[in-house]
Amino acid sequence: MFINPLKHFSMEPAGIVRIYNGSDAFMTESARVIYDLFAIDLPLFTAFDSTMDATFLGKYLDEVTAAEEVIADTAIVDQQVALTEKADKSMDLARIKYNEVKYFVQKAFADSMGTQNEFGLNDYERARKNKSQMAQFLFEMHVAADKYNTELIAAGYNQAAIDAILPLREELLNNNISQKVFQKQRPKLTEDRVKILNLCYKTMIQINTAAQIVFLDDFAKQNQYVYMPSSEQDDSLEFSGTVANNELLKIATVNYVATALVKFRNTGLASLTFALAKGDVLEGNTVELNGGAEVTKTMAALTEEGVNLLVKNNDATQEGQYLVEVDY
Repeated sequence: MFINPLKHFSMEPAGIVRIYNGSDAFMTESARVIYDLFAIDLPLFTAFDSTMDATFLGKYLDEVTAAEEVIADTAIVDQQVALTEKADKSMDLARIKYNEVKYFVQKAFADSMGTQNEFGLNDYERARKNKSQMAQFLFEMHVAADKYNTELIAAGYNQAAIDAILPLREELLNNNISQKVFQKQRPKLTEDRVKILNLCYKTMIQINTAAQIVFLDDFAKQNQYVYMPSSEQDDSLEFSGTVANNELLKIATVNYVATALVKFRNTGLASLTFALAKGDVLEGNTVELNGGAEVTKTMAALTEEGVNLLVKNNDATQEGQYLVEVDY
């Protein structure tokens, strides 16, 4: 019997995820502390593992520094929001230009619906909601305006205003393309960021693991080389991910502590609604955030005895991104 070797093989690449618990800030802070300890104790580590030498120390410092300086996801969101605002501004200017041309078209060709429609007056409603369609609409409107420029100028319009249609179209196209390209690049930017953080964490854990042997008879030193001691393990939780359009997603189940702080951040563009619920439906004092916005509330201010963190994507077409931090 022939067995297809590709039957259970997926071509879908696996996403890069954080391999550590706790916030990025806590991890990089811990990595820096371990570096300082490791630098002091380097001869003992080298005696145990010859590869853990000055070169290894320098490489680890580079990893710690890169992790500390890596572009924050919040900065990426701000860039994306700025590009979206530019594209939306171009769209607003395109709508203003249409209404301007429409005025003179209806004035010059009041008795000819056919001519009016050459300017797209019958297609505008479809184009006004889509940037790509609006760009094509502006091009066709310019062709018509150039064809009937004599009549439009006689009606009070001017050639400079007609000539401004194409540059406006180019600006709309460029801003729209920049926005779309950045949206596609963002997962790669986030993935690169996580790779840098993971690399730093892996080296730190290698050092910590070696330290448990290097200082086999020194319990106090062993405890210096520990990431997130048990007394601090539950102090901070961080959850990030994506939520499909129109999806209601359960992010995580957490312990309820009335005074614990929950920070919600919308790291994408789609409108999101967050909740701390007792069950699997939105309830209590929900939090609705647009792209780039964030808010912090106590658990008591959300839902009394709530344990399930939920997020609902309110957008019908685009995926949402979120970041939730819980500090006990």
